[in-house]
Amino acid sequence: MCYEKKLAIVCLGLCCMLLPMQAKAQIPILDIIKAAVKKVIKAVDLQVQRLQNKTIWLQNAQKTLENKMSQLKLDEIKDWVEKQRKLYDDYFRNLK
Repeated sequence: MCYEKKLAIVCLGLCCMLLPMQAKAQIPILDIIKAAVKKVIKAVDLQVQRLQNKTIWLQNAQKTLENKMSQLKLDEIKDWVEKQRKLYDDYFRNLK
């Protein structure tokens, strides 16, 4: 169902809720509309929750990948520093 239709149903339901209680008792269709609006609201809420869960999952996956990439870069730097240390260590030993 498109967003505009859902919004129209929600608005219609809200209007029905604002009618006096006597009008609701006289028109049983309002109860049916109210129940339909509640179902639509619950469906939209569930859809929003699913999208939020997917977003959170994607954010966690992104963070994990960023941490892995950072660790790889740190390992590269550590290896380079170790090579430099060995190079200069050998150089200074030869100078002695």
